[in-house]
Amino acid sequence: MIVATALAVLAWQGPAQAAGFDCRKAHTIVEKLICAHPKLSRLDDEMNRLYQAIEGETRGVDGETGAASDPFGKDQTRWRETVRDICIDAACIERAYAARIGQVRKDWASALGEGQ
Repeated sequence: MIVATALAVLAWQGPAQAAGFDCRKAHTIVEKLICAHPKLSRLDDEMNRLYQAIEGETRGVDGETGAASDPFGKDQTRWRETVRDICIDAACIERAYAARIGQVRKDWASALGEGQ
């Protein structure tokens, strides 16, 4: 019985890695929820892929002036701290990711090579 309970708990914990962080080091409620729900983990993976694509394209440099700038990175941090991380349940996190992914795809279409 104890072994079955332990296996159930381990299975419930979900994937060991979400794209943006190591689930073994998850410490916030939001991070734990992302790791526990495969759909949230997939959304986190997608958000991370978008982030990496945009950062790879812009390389932290303003395309017009050449000045060091990371507007997407700053905006992503702001979103994470003021939108995603204030969620208290999986449904809220899912809505936050869906809205953010849609907005990022729209706002950064040229950096992502979309809509050309």
